[in-house]
Amino acid sequence: MTEKSTKTAEAASSATRAGPLRGLRVIDAGNMIAGPLAATQLAEKEGLAALEKLKKGEPLALKWSAPQTVTLQKRQGLHAEAAQAVFGADTAKLPAYIGTPVSQGRFVIYRVTKVKDVVDTNPEQRKALAKQLTQMIGQEQYIAYLASLREHADVKIDKKKLDQGS
Repeated sequence: MTEKSTKTAEAASSATRAGPLRGLRVIDAGNMIAGPLAATQLAEKEGLAALEKLKKGEPLALKWSAPQTVTLQKRQGLHAEAAQAVFGADTAKLPAYIGTPVSQGRFVIYRVTKVKDVVDTNPEQRKALAKQLTQMIGQEQYIAYLASLREHADVKIDKKKLDQGS
């Protein structure tokens, strides 16, 4: 993650999606790739090609959605992988373009047009976030501790005795 905690992103679904038969896409007359995996691979290939053109500054006829401001806490419907891609984008030169494959044989391209650095965080919010982070670390340590105990402990459950007790 970068230090930038707020980005404005615009999303466009590229023209790389599976055909109306779900999983079948006509490549050229007579040739078909069957199956959702092949359609997803094709969408990703075409999406990456479109992404490279955008990064080079070549114009593409994509229909962009309305811009949305997203933060790490308020992702505005972005799934985790998309949020990670948006916040990991190199924003030295704007607009920045990022692409990621999504479900149903589609590839989505995101355009980051504005970056806002959030420097002033109110003390209550900072305290709440620190508490939440402490809890998450504690949970992870507890899970690791239990996993270690299970790995090293020689415990056997006797189902007969367990059933007799009830």
